[in-house]
Amino acid sequence: MPTVKAFNLYTGSEEKVKLTLLQWLKLKLFGITSVGKRRYPRWRGHLPFYIYKCPNCGGMHLDYPHGYRGVLLCSQEVAGA
Repeated sequence: MPTVKAFNLYTGSEEKVKLTLLQWLKLKLFGITSVGKRRYPRWRGHLPFYIYKCPNCGGMHLDYPHGYRGVLLCSQEVAGA
């Protein structure tokens, strides 16, 4: 099972995520793959999380879709906001 290091935008730390071969292939071909649903403390429900390669900074990020449009943010965008 391939392992990918990605920056978790919610926790603000880097984590290693084990991917299946299909998830790893989707990440390499399309730049994004779903890694399942997660629920953090004080959240009402589960949200889908994705690992994706940011087109702006080129880094790997782990995040959930934000807003009605489902925007995936970059760590530079979060730091600048």
